[in-house]
Amino acid sequence: MSDVVIRLGYFVEGDILGIERKLEKMAAKGLFIETIGPIFWTYKKAKPKQLKYTVTYFKEGSIYNCKATDNQKIYFEFGESIGWQFVCEFNQLQVFCSDDINCMSFETDEYEKFMNIKKCTKKSYLKDEVIKVVLWIILFAMQLSSFQNNLIDNLASLPYVLGISCFVIAISLSLFKIIDYFWWCKKASKEISIGNECPPMISDFSKSINIGFRNILLIVCFYCIIAIIGESNNLNVGLLSFSIIAPLLIFVVAIKFFKYKGYSAKTNKILSFVILIGFTIVGTQMINISNTTNIIYDIETMQSADYTYEKDESFLLTYYQYSNNVSDIDIPIIDYQIIKPKFNLIYDICVNDLLYKNDWYDIKQKEIKGFNANKSYEIYVGSSARFIGYVILYDDKIVNIETEQKLSEEQILIVYDKLNLN
Repeated sequence: MSDVVIRLGYFVEGDILGIERKLEKMAAKGLFIETIGPIFWTYKKAKPKQLKYTVTYFKEGSIYNCKATDNQKIYFEFGESIGWQFVCEFNQLQVFCSDDINCMSFETDEYEKFMNIKKCTKKSYLKDEVIKVVLWIILFAMQLSSFQNNLIDNLASLPYVLGISCFVIAISLSLFKIIDYFWWCKKASKEISIGNECPPMISDFSKSINIGFRNILLIVCFYCIIAIIGESNNLNVGLLSFSIIAPLLIFVVAIKFFKYKGYSAKTNKILSFVILIGFTIVGTQMINISNTTNIIYDIETMQSADYTYEKDESFLLTYYQYSNNVSDIDIPIIDYQIIKPKFNLIYDICVNDLLYKNDWYDIKQKEIKGFNANKSYEIYVGSSARFIGYVILYDDKIVNIETEQKLSEEQILIVYDKLNLN
């Protein structure tokens, strides 16, 4: 049986006291920390023991270092001289342990402690969060632009909606971290100036918010994967998952590869971020290449394969698309969509997209008795004012009818009856 145990760590940057208490509890259970990661922590099984842990900041520490720097080695030697044994690191965070529960603290001056944490976090933590915010916003804008090109289709696609939500959650989390950091700096400076101790960088409230955001992000990603598996048209949604998940995995692999090759921390960081940005942009662009849909034939209700039917549904709306591709010149070609929004805001967004998305549309509101609707519109396009269809509004649904000619009163009654619009 392996003596290595991997556990979820839910690492929250700056939660020094939380990390120390957790590691001490795990040691008392016979699990001793070996490596710390953003999510997974590795422990080694051994006889339970009471240890004291301390977590400090050292500015030259980095996940991009292929080995400890000379100054870092001197720092480890200093820790050993006062009774602390170096265990592991994560970026600037350095983890030490001691058998002596009354072991001397690394930092005794509160102002120096504050300035050290501030310098270290500005070097990596803060800078990385700013880079992530900028990167996520750029990718979100690119994705949103693609999303808006086929707005109603995408609002009805659960994987697309969840994928966009992932970007929003990631941006919100990074923005919260940045704001919380500056709030801590202000609070710490004030406390130290009146002779108090430097407060923890992460308060219990901030830690709860951090973990909450991460949990929500994991849940949304999980349901996005489930939705992708159950999606009949999995080409685009598969590309969406690739654009979100694959670059992060490649980013982690790139860091480890460049460390193995002995690259400097600066070179490793630059190359890894270039790879992350590159693969994310490629993944995002791949989504825009294809907009194909998988047509499902409803054999029970359609008498000819010339009629096609498709249904998509998310927690925002349900979207039915029908097409009539009959070549008989006596039968008008009609495509229509029935949209059933689940919120008033989504209803308004869909109406706006259908009526005002295209500047070349000439919209004429007209009461058409046969449709028996709240509002009805005739749509014309081009300088010749060519008729292209109707947009019909009901309390709980929107009907968009695309046809090459106006429908007669008799045809309108047939459409009203066949589409079950009452």
